[in-house]
Amino acid sequence: MAWAVLFNTAPAQNFNYAGAIETALSQIPSFPSEDQLGNFTSALATPVLDTNPVVSAATFLPGIVAGSWVSIFGSNLATASRAWRSDEFLGDDFSLLPLAVDSVTVTIDGKPAPVSYVSRTQINMQAPTDTATGPVTVIVTHDGQSAAPVQATLESTAPGFFGYSSGNNLFPAAVHLNGSLVGDPSTIPGAAPAVPGETIEIFGTGFAPSPSGTENIVVSPLSPAPVVTIGGMQTTVTFAGLSGPGLYQLSVVVPNLAPRTYAVQVSWDGVTSGSAPQLLIGSN
Repeated sequence: MAWAVLFNTAPAQNFNYAGAIETALSQIPSFPSEDQLGNFTSALATPVLDTNPVVSAATFLPGIVAGSWVSIFGSNLATASRAWRSDEFLGDDFSLLPLAVDSVTVTIDGKPAPVSYVSRTQINMQAPTDTATGPVTVIVTHDGQSAAPVQATLESTAPGFFGYSSGNNLFPAAVHLNGSLVGDPSTIPGAAPAVPGETIEIFGTGFAPSPSGTENIVVSPLSPAPVVTIGGMQTTVTFAGLSGPGLYQLSVVVPNLAPRTYAVQVSWDGVTSGSAPQLLIGSN
């Protein structure tokens, strides 16, 4: 797998939609490198979805949550490879997320889903607002041609942190309070390890159902706060809540651990994330 751009904009301490959501979405592993070339010259073909193709965009596991970020995998999903553009946002104030990118649309449980990125093999999108749980039908269409419908499962919670690849590690999508990336400076210029005692912000999705399709989100805390462990040690979580469309921010105090990488795990409402990116901790 190749990865999309890494943290070209960092979330501010006071939430900024454009910075934070693009930061989080940029961490979603994307398409084979051949899809990064831009527009394709291949003839229009009927989209075909993989087996169990609808997964959390953070953990890449089945089970999605209304309002969370989702990835779909298959072939012939689009005839171009790109993210949404600012001129595709809708509404009088352009606060409504695009429902199509390059004539690619997705419905979940019969409801249109905002689409953030398309390529021949992958679509990234936000699950629409829904009160249902259980099996739902997902339909992908591009240029009027629809893939065979598939089933996904809407859950009440499926928490997970976004991550990004650096060297041989999968690091959590996290920033220091100054907005710089938490990571390995030997592979990403400007990044710096977390240090014991500092507060870092980690971003994820799928903690709870949330509004979909609009930038106009009321920042709202989760109660009780999720449980976050680093290297198996429970941390202090000073804030956890929805901070943008489908995007959750957790402010976490780094525990006193020796310098190296440690698995980061999150649990909420009795459900533990199925993935555990590695946080790099340095010395004070």
